[in-house]
Amino acid sequence: MNYTLIIPSHRRSFLLFNKTWSLLQRTGVILKDVIIWVNDDEDVEIYSKLFPLEQIRKGGSSISEKRNLIQEAFPHDSNIVMIDDDIQEIYVLKENNKKVVLKNFNKLVEMGFSYCKQEECSLWGVYPIDSPLCMKPFVRKNLSYIVAALFGMVNKRIPVEFNYAEDFERSIKFFLMEGKVIRLEFVGLLTKYYTTPGGLQVTRTELRNYNSKKALVDSYPGLCKLIYKGDRAEIKLISRKDVINVSYNDYSLITK
Repeated sequence: MNYTLIIPSHRRSFLLFNKTWSLLQRTGVILKDVIIWVNDDEDVEIYSKLFPLEQIRKGGSSISEKRNLIQEAFPHDSNIVMIDDDIQEIYVLKENNKKVVLKNFNKLVEMGFSYCKQEECSLWGVYPIDSPLCMKPFVRKNLSYIVAALFGMVNKRIPVEFNYAEDFERSIKFFLMEGKVIRLEFVGLLTKYYTTPGGLQVTRTELRNYNSKKALVDSYPGLCKLIYKGDRAEIKLISRKDVINVSYNDYSLITK
């Protein structure tokens, strides 16, 4: 299907090359069509040593600003997919709590947008981790956390502002606009959130992280709340479960 695949990245050229770029190559993506969106001229110089210069675009000093600029750069209602630069693998749930690697990225994208069209909404995503004990054979269509590591959207140019909670913010805003978002619970990601140099880690601090999450919760009372795991604050979305049950046969094409 027709969509634009974009990798936002900052000071992570080698990580991108060894992780997400390699993943996309082995899952059938035509790499010459992928756009790498970096921050500044220094990024452009660094990344152009590994990637074609014509595929590199720049703009945005924060992740929220960057994602907003990406939306403005492409037509309204066009299909956009964003994937982080540090994805090691994408897994798909099989029967008996087993998992297999994704083989066809384009089929996954097609499936995500197909569910959006069926349910008349514009945002889809995947389960944020790769545990087959947590992944489930269904599609959520309630208010769900659509992790920024991999998501697709019909471009509605919905801006985000909370840098360290921008994916929660996006999930809420699309839900408020359309009454649902799509999450493929049978697809999970293997990545090391918040632990590798570069990217958000350049500016992330515990205080900024907390303030961003607290500001989001204060902005959307009744839809999310802060919960605490030790000294760390996390956002929990508040919603009623609403799912479409599926089987492995329904989505096995993405593993072939």
